Amino acid sequence: MTQNGDKDSERVWRDPSGRVLDCEDKTKLLDERLAELETLAQDTFADGILIGVDEKQLRASLAQIMERLRNPWRR
Repeated sequence: MTQNGDKDSERVWRDPSGRVLDCEDKTKLLDERLAELETLAQDTFADGILIGVDEKQLRASLAQIMERLRNPWRR
């Protein structure tokens, strides 16, 4: 279960055309990686708040990190 209460098993992954992805091993790995990412982001967020960083600025910074992610297979 993720920190926000969603069960990973309830998430349905789809391909770009909207078809449900069937490979449970691969989608399970993706769910595990996202849970790890959420934990790291939550810990980083908590540390920032603890040292006195403005919450809005910290949220914006985390959002910017996600926006900078690039698809390594897109040309």
